[in-house]
Amino acid sequence: MKNAVIELDKVVFGWPEGQPVLDIPALNVAAAERVFVKGPSGSGKSTLLNLIAGIHTPLQGRICVLGQALHSQGSAWRDNFRADHIGLIFQQFNLLPYLSVLENVMLPCRFSMARNTRATERYGSLENAATQLLEHLGIPRDSLHRRGVTRLSIGQQQRVAAARALIGSPELVIADEPTSALDSDSRNAFLELLIRECDLSESTLVFVSHDSSLETHFSQVISLRDLNHAKELV
Repeated sequence: MKNAVIELDKVVFGWPEGQPVLDIPALNVAAAERVFVKGPSGSGKSTLLNLIAGIHTPLQGRICVLGQALHSQGSAWRDNFRADHIGLIFQQFNLLPYLSVLENVMLPCRFSMARNTRATERYGSLENAATQLLEHLGIPRDSLHRRGVTRLSIGQQQRVAAARALIGSPELVIADEPTSALDSDSRNAFLELLIRECDLSESTLVFVSHDSSLETHFSQVISLRDLNHAKELV
């Protein structure tokens, strides 16, 4: 697929001594695409994201991200690749409670020189990059930026987690049910902000949720129930 960011070919994944939980014949995602992956709880959505991020490796098949064959690389290489090229938004946010809001947002650039360079070239400094992202996502430039993240509301913590994923303009942003704790209006507002920021940085967005009402925000909708053939093996 031309300009593909994600390519899966005959990918099978399962836990040791268990039945396969994912059997995906093919999946392709183009550069700058906005993809919504839906499916009920326990259907393997998070497992699919972990495969794309290089956290897990398949039992069989081929996974390429940005033209790199993740399935054939070691764990240290995949960790470095993920730090440089993939922004992750977790369902539980995974913010570090002992760091300030700004420090949490800047954290990926401490582990990735590539993202650090992109952020500083675009905004002049790493702190400016974090501040601008927070403002774009609705966290104003005031005492909140120096505050510990545990003093923020759930909605504010969610936006901090998004800013952390977006800093340094990673080519791929992966979001694992980050809106599950929000009401309908807050979910839609957050999604609009997230997609706008991905558009500005030309990042591909893969967003997973069990909430089908969100799929209208996306250019491609994938049902994991239809995509996954593992159910036929059980």
